[in-house]
Amino acid sequence: MTIRNKTKSRRMYLAAMILGGSVLMASAAKSSPIPVGAASVVTPGADTFAGLSLIANESFTTTAYDTSGNAHYTAEVESEVYKDSTTGDLDFAYQVTNVTTPSEPDSLHTVSLFSFSGFTTDVDYVTGSGQVTYANVSRASLLGGFSLSFNYAASNGDGIAPGEATDWIIVKTNATVYNNLGETTMIDGATGSVTSFEPVVPEPMTLSLLAVGAAGVLVKRPKRASVI
Repeated sequence: MTIRNKTKSRRMYLAAMILGGSVLMASAAKSSPIPVGAASVVTPGADTFAGLSLIANESFTTTAYDTSGNAHYTAEVESEVYKDSTTGDLDFAYQVTNVTTPSEPDSLHTVSLFSFSGFTTDVDYVTGSGQVTYANVSRASLLGGFSLSFNYAASNGDGIAPGEATDWIIVKTNATVYNNLGETTMIDGATGSVTSFEPVVPEPMTLSLLAVGAAGVLVKRPKRASVI
């Protein structure tokens, strides 16, 4: 075998290693993740947005009605996606505001986020970024832990009262791809939902493009004279 062919073989091997490494990094564990089916009591928020780059944000408002058509509350949900500059992983941030209206006096007791199935997930909050912090959080045991439910019933006396906003919740994941087909649901005596950002598993085509790109970078080099 010529030296040129040996070198080409090494480059193809390195390309495969890079692709494999990218897939492995996508499943790297976060610190103190919440296992599927587990609950976690809130600890003092130590998180900030430092070291994170905002790459997407959106805001939606919903009004929740009971079966008789009575409005219980109006909530605004801000949803953002950040990229961790150190790991390249995506963090998802959410803030819920219970909008003050004279005819909708209910406090919000639960905020649930969907869907985090199959992802390593950790949560924290940004101290002082709102008026109320969740008391605890639980992760569903169904469908690979698809939902995170934040309990505010024991917070601030009576959950998220009208006119109050939650501290920003940061959900740390090992995802590298996202969409805006997720869902945030608020519950008191009625339920209201809005679409929000969620992590997603890369499609096979995306992985194939990564492989082609990695191989191209390593294999396509200027030709040099070969030595037998």
